Amino acid sequence: MTAVLEAARPQIDKLVSEVIGNASARTDGARAVQRWRETANALSAKQAHYAYQVYARLKASSVLEHLVGLACELAELDRDSPRRAVIATAIGAWATRRRAIPPQGVLPAAGSVDGGSHPAPWIDFLLHFDIDFRRRRLSFMVRGLNQLYSRLEEPGFLGVTPGQIDDLKQRFQRPLSRLRILRSGEFAYPGIRARLVALAAALDGSPKRLGAPSPFADKILGDRIDDIMSQLSDELDLKNIDHELDNIAGSFLTKTVPQAFRHEMLLYYVGFAFWDVLTFTLPEWRDIGEHDEIRVDRISPVDAVSLRAGTTSSTLKGAELRHFAGFLSRSLRESDYLWGRLDGAERLIDIVCDAARADFSIDALDIKKIKNVAFRCILDAEEKHLQDKSLVSTIRAAIDRETGATAASSTPQTLASSTPNTPL
Repeated sequence: MTAVLEAARPQIDKLVSEVIGNASARTDGARAVQRWRETANALSAKQAHYAYQVYARLKASSVLEHLVGLACELAELDRDSPRRAVIATAIGAWATRRRAIPPQGVLPAAGSVDGGSHPAPWIDFLLHFDIDFRRRRLSFMVRGLNQLYSRLEEPGFLGVTPGQIDDLKQRFQRPLSRLRILRSGEFAYPGIRARLVALAAALDGSPKRLGAPSPFADKILGDRIDDIMSQLSDELDLKNIDHELDNIAGSFLTKTVPQAFRHEMLLYYVGFAFWDVLTFTLPEWRDIGEHDEIRVDRISPVDAVSLRAGTTSSTLKGAELRHFAGFLSRSLRESDYLWGRLDGAERLIDIVCDAARADFSIDALDIKKIKNVAFRCILDAEEKHLQDKSLVSTIRAAIDRETGATAASSTPQTLASSTPNTPL
């Protein structure tokens, strides 16, 4: 996915420059950003040609699917409830009346009705309900800003400080958090929840009823869905979030920052319309949601192997007797507690050193020395509290066997003496 984005960057950079032109945004930053954003949306439709039809339909269908799930969640309906299908059908009928799905054929680049000032119905639908587009744009924006930290020594970014990037990211973080709440349904006021719960309770979900609903019942259900979706649109208030984001981006443009920094922000914010057309149709990308890799590190005895060789104390004693053995003996609890501290320290050291390899060269012997210091600090701190002194002796012997007398004598004294009896 990274390769796809990087391959498209030169062309998108050119398109964003075309959208922005030589206009100055120092006096009306927010309005300028809004105009550029809307122009980029229209230009993305024009440049994508027939592929934009696929993108627009897929996006509108995705929003509609999310609305159905959100309404059923607020109505407290589980996935197997027959009433869920009734509500899904009713929302689908509402979307048809609203013309939420783009029509077949070429979509006008301007996205308006007959070239006028009013947006096409399907665009108006997205303006009111497309939470995910805004969330994807902000996540993508943060991803772009994160990449700038490693570029601050480039000539174009001289004068830019990490604090300036931090400040811009923090300002975008609040609306991003708001969008995540909107998507989860946690935002909904009690009123709309109560209306959806009452609507679900009033539905007859029997197979006979589902097979032949009366026109009158359909009309009542349709009217109630219309009112509920209108209230939902007001509570989402995505237009206000758009204004907030444009104000953040616009206020940044009025600041005295290097042009390269300003251009990068606009490339990701204004240019996201182009990026999204490129990537949204890829299921793997659409399902990711966030654009940053998330690594998972496990803290487990299975991965803490430094002291395991040559000792029988590595097995968790409390795991015996269906994991209840620890309740029967203090010595068993002491053993598992001490090994837990040692294993935890080793895994944390491994995690930190692994993360630091991108910037520093760390020798395996140095890592062993750091672990040995940690192990000895833990043993020194805990020995006086343990009744089973032989356990400590066994583990100290394991440290000596693993590292050798030479390694033990070369342990950095500054580390060992700084916290002689303090748990890490």
